[in-house]
Amino acid sequence: MKHSQETLVANQKIAQDNLKVLQEGQITERFTRAIDQLGAIDQLGNPAIEIRLGGIYALGRIADESKKDYWPIMEILTAYIRMNSNCQFNENDIKTEVVTKVIRDNDNKCPKVLEVTNFSVDINAALTIIGKHEKPVTVINGESNHLLSLVGTYLKGAELISGHFEDVSFRRANLKGANFSYCFFNCAYFGEAHLEGANLSKSNFSEGSFYKAHLEGANLIEAHLESTFFREANLEGTKLLGAYLENADFEGTCLKGVKNLTIDQLSKVKTLYNARLDDELRIPLEKKYPELFTKNGKNSRSRRTVVENNTGLAAGETLELKN
Repeated sequence: MKHSQETLVANQKIAQDNLKVLQEGQITERFTRAIDQLGAIDQLGNPAIEIRLGGIYALGRIADESKKDYWPIMEILTAYIRMNSNCQFNENDIKTEVVTKVIRDNDNKCPKVLEVTNFSVDINAALTIIGKHEKPVTVINGESNHLLSLVGTYLKGAELISGHFEDVSFRRANLKGANFSYCFFNCAYFGEAHLEGANLSKSNFSEGSFYKAHLEGANLIEAHLESTFFREANLEGTKLLGAYLENADFEGTCLKGVKNLTIDQLSKVKTLYNARLDDELRIPLEKKYPELFTKNGKNSRSRRTVVENNTGLAAGETLELKN
């Protein structure tokens, strides 16, 4: 009897091992087929979007099923976006149909341009899968081991609500007019990115960086911007109603014509040194909170580096942050 039980247990283990090998083989086969689909072209040499979409969604399903394949798939999808929707290619070589409407702003007499573009469905699908779930974090020596790169990507007019893009680098990306409301961009890097007219309302950018970014006319209503780095960024005409600005760094930032920004909000920031403000905000702030306009600011503290290695900056490039 004992021998029979041992044999039964051994046979069960063998069966489980065989099933696992079979399942892994099936995943590998699906993975390979999906990768092949990403490069599909039609008879005229143009991208076969329907086939590529099938490959993208197949990778998404594999990422849901296989933890060990999750990060490789995320890296493949970000590489796909970088290769097929980069700023240089789209802005120089593709003629996009644009509906333009100019609206006069009576407050600052500056025209606002609203642009509606046809965003590529395969790129939007890849973005959706990347932002589908909160990223499983692998921490080595106190730092995340996976930093995804969407550096220099052309995401103008993209729409994705409630997505997760923590620790992702959007350096020098074009996100003009994009709709990324209710998203999670904690510790994300937007250095020198273009986000003019983007809808970023109620999204979380805490501890992220907008170094030298363009946010003119963007919607940041009720956005979480705690400890966010805005040094030398342009926020002219941005909507900041109810935005959380505690300990944000606005050194050298343009805040001219910002909508619904209050003295109470600005009193909680880290620094306004060399920031450009409208007089109705600057004068009372200088009187009540003069320390905000000094070099070290109100809450001088050591700064952490925000996604400025690997994905944030190109190889060998450094970002000088002066105290």
